[in-house]
Amino acid sequence: AAPSGVCSSQKPYLCLFRNQFLDFRVHELRALLPGVTALPLEPGEELGPLWRIDSDCSDFSLKLGGRSTAVKGIFELVAGPSGDLEGLVATLRPRTYPPTVSVCVDVVSIGENKFPTKTERVSAIESVLRQMDFHGEICIKAPDIRLCLLAYTCGGNGLPPPKRPTRYFLLRQIYASDGLSARLERLNIRSRR
Repeated sequence: AAPSGVCSSQKPYLCLFRNQFLDFRVHELRALLPGVTALPLEPGEELGPLWRIDSDCSDFSLKLGGRSTAVKGIFELVAGPSGDLEGLVATLRPRTYPPTVSVCVDVVSIGENKFPTKTERVSAIESVLRQMDFHGEICIKAPDIRLCLLAYTCGGNGLPPPKRPTRYFLLRQIYASDGLSARLERLNIRSRR
């Protein structure tokens, strides 16, 4: 990992915000990570939970987003967006991971459940790993690399409009908040007794 302050070429990242603190979340991210440009995935999706981050800072600097209360996760964009899973898988190139590297692929749907059965989730994971020509170990609890196969439908299932077609992404997890929801709920004045 690069030391703090060391920057490389600009990479696209996606930030998954909590559906709380809508007026506060982008300002908090910009305060914690100066020099970061955060924009909605597409114009008109300002209230959506998925935003694009353009930054030339290294992964180490992006982990500072872990101090945020509004950020649920920060991901490096590996592939996508694509209009369907097959199109996303077709864009993947073989990766050269040593056989000692372990990986976990999480399947996530936001807005509409595009993978309702375990069989569909396993099939999606297998097609991604097959296309990437991955031969390492699958490790659910503590993988070296955590990937996320994301199906995102803006405006679906109670998300703010406008309704848009589902987009598929393959992401590499940089940061994910662990247990922050419980702490926020405990500190929420409305839920105190």
